[in-house]
Amino acid sequence: MTYGTAGPILLNLPSSVRQKTARSGEEQGPMIASYRKALAVAALAAAAICTAAASAEAACLNPDTLNISSAWRRRTANADNQTLRDAYANDTCTWIAAPHEGGHRPACAAGTLHVTVSNGVRTCHVFRKQNTPACRNMDYFPATCL
Repeated sequence: MTYGTAGPILLNLPSSVRQKTARSGEEQGPMIASYRKALAVAALAAAAICTAAASAEAACLNPDTLNISSAWRRRTANADNQTLRDAYANDTCTWIAAPHEGGHRPACAAGTLHVTVSNGVRTCHVFRKQNTPACRNMDYFPATCL
């Protein structure tokens, strides 16, 4: 058998032999097709991981370099105000004040300790949840937006 390019010599062979002996991609046998599928799947997986990493890095702007812990960031990302959640996901909110006491305590808030953040439209206060059956199972953290 002649090796080299898969020119006219391979065209006269049965297809099962052509698939095994083809070079340079003239014939795409099952191994090459499987390899290409594996590359496509790997590329899609990499794109999904990059997208997930980018969304995990969403945050509010912090021009005053306030000390905002990851717990408060998580609470803000999951506040019960949809506009604030969207602003957090789109990096368009701004931290105004680090955790501090005071102000009005909304339902299910565990005290008056809260962070202050702007959702781009209003100023919001995000609180911790009370550890009661009615509150701990809530999907979102209490927030007031004025």
